Amino acid sequence: AAPGDLRLWTANTLSFMGECYARKGVFPKALESHQKALSLRKDLLGESDIDVAVIYGKIATVYYLMGDYQTSLEYSKKGLAIEEPLREANDPELAITYNSIGSAYWGLGQAGTATRYFQKALDIEFFVLGPD
Repeated sequence: AAPGDLRLWTANTLSFMGECYARKGVFPKALESHQKALSLRKDLLGESDIDVAVIYGKIATVYYLMGDYQTSLEYSKKGLAIEEPLREANDPELAITYNSIGSAYWGLGQAGTATRYFQKALDIEFFVLGPD
């Protein structure tokens, strides 16, 4: 395999490790693993690749679990800025990001803004699954 391919594998492994650490509640290690994966992916794929957006989402989740809703929101919005131009308007992956943003706003006590993002997610989910 080419060296770049190996670095992507390494980024994937780091990301998986980050998820494991997050599930165990070892948030500093989770963030460290995800940040290393993010750095590798940015170097190899560029700033605007969908895989970079995915890592932003994973970092946002860790901050959310830590109760740092503001930082979670910032990372979710970074991911969304990459995702929106690259995905179809009704892509279920966007619904996941909208839910994450809504959850962060909810944690910040901004129920009105949270509701708008949850509604965006629901609109996609209803489009994909149907209203029933």
